[in-house]
Amino acid sequence: MLHKITEIISIQPFKIDCVFDKIEKRKIDLTDWIAEFKTENNGWTSLLADPNYFVKVKLASYGTLCWDNEVDFDPNVLYTKSEPIK
Repeated sequence: MLHKITEIISIQPFKIDCVFDKIEKRKIDLTDWIAEFKTENNGWTSLLADPNYFVKVKLASYGTLCWDNEVDFDPNVLYTKSEPIK
């Protein structure tokens, strides 16, 4: 199944609560990815390691998370990385 993020519920540094497919609330924890991006220090994904920048995440019209530096992630990958919110 192809998933889309339809709403951002809350944002904390490196963790985002979202609604997938208009019905399922899930928490995405990107802490481990952010740690990896920070070590790459490529000026692109490593920007996400700044908590003040990370929380500026937006919902893209195509159903995923994105930032102003054009970083985004496949929503299906984010879905598999996420956990249901209880």
